[in-house]
Amino acid sequence: MPTVSPNQPRTPIRGVRVSDSLWQAVQEHAASEGRTASDATRALFEGYVSGAFRIESPEQPQTPPPPEG
Repeated sequence: MPTVSPNQPRTPIRGVRVSDSLWQAVQEHAASEGRTASDATRALFEGYVSGAFRIESPEQPQTPPPPEG
């Protein structure tokens, strides 16, 4: 059974793998905006699912459209 946060009892805690240096940078940046690393993670996940945020595949780089004319 997943562990839940006391302030959000219906939201399970998830685990992700990320380097210590990246996690620290995310925490510091989020704190500078009055947010948490969890807030930033949720925003990125929501943007990814909605299509507002895309991840380019290194195997298939984005090809720019041909010039008009």
